[in-house]
Order: sequence, then structure tokens, then C-alpha cells
Amino acid sequence: TGNVASTTTTENIPTTTTTTAQAVDTTNLLTFLATSPQYSLFYNAVVASGQTAFFLDTVTSYTMACPTNDVITAYYSSTQWSALLASQSAAFDFVFSHIWEGRDSIATLFGSSGRTISAISSFPILVTVNGAVYLNNAAIVDGNVVIGLSLVHSVDAPLILPGELGSTTSAAPTTTTTTT
Repeated sequence: TGNVASTTTTENIPTTTTTTAQAVDTTNLLTFLATSPQYSLFYNAVVASGQTAFFLDTVTSYTMACPTNDVITAYYSSTQWSALLASQSAAFDFVFSHIWEGRDSIATLFGSSGRTISAISSFPILVTVNGAVYLNNAAIVDGNVVIGLSLVHSVDAPLILPGELGSTTSAAPTTTTTTT
């Protein structure tokens, strides 16, 4: 890991920002989440949703707006989070309200103010731009992390709040086994 410094000029005021490069596992979204400590709570929700196979897909492009552990604990009490993890459908709603098909970079989203994205769960995500790119009321604070054909953006708020769980129109897929 190393520091990367960049200098930008905004309204003739030079500013310098330093970011620390991090090693990222680019195999698939599931491995990325499992090996990224800042997303361990989101990973737990993926597991609780029963849909880990979805995150192994390396053929389809997705965009994921992922709240960090600090963000999740700021918005969900431990009781609410435990209840979410105990309910496969609630975990599905939470996880799949943060991911949609297609690869939307921050630049693409920046030019898409007013666009409504339909998450995998059918939850609507409104893109707005006001100095930063917002997905509903969550600002993208870091992003364009390339994982296979997909992109991950870190957001400063969950896209679906505790009171909104169950408002999506999608349900976790079910599997039926027939024996003859």
C-alpha cells in the first residue's frame, strides 16, 4: 500500500488530497466483501439473505453501494441489526436494495441527476447531484472499486432504513427440489 497525492484546482484554490491505496481482491463481490473488514456487517447480511451464490457471478456487471460497518451501526441499533440478520427476507431486502445491474461509475452517476435506478430488490434509488453524488440520501464517499465486471461505491448512509424494510416488491428466490 502507498499514498497517492493528487492536486486539483477548484475556483483557483489548489487543494491536495491524499488517499491510501488498498489491496483489493477482484475475484468476485463475495470474496471482496468477505476479505474487506470495513464491510463485514454487510457481508453478514449477504450470508443471512441466503444468496451468496449471486455474489459469485463473474459474468454480469453490477454496481453496489455499500455502507461500511460504522454507517450500519450509526443507523441500525444492535437489536434492529440482529432482527435483520435473523430474517432471510429482511436481509434480502437490505442487501439487494444496495445493488443493481449495470456498471455505473461515479462519473456516470454524476451525469445522471434525476435518474431513478431500480435495485435488484425493485427498491427505487434516486440519483441526485449536489456537490457530491447521492443515492437516495446517501452520499458516495469513495468509489469506483473494480471487482471483476462490477463496481463498488462506499456510501455514508444505508439506502434502505430500518422502517423501510419490507417495502420492496421482491422476495428471496426459493428452490424446489423434486425427488422421483
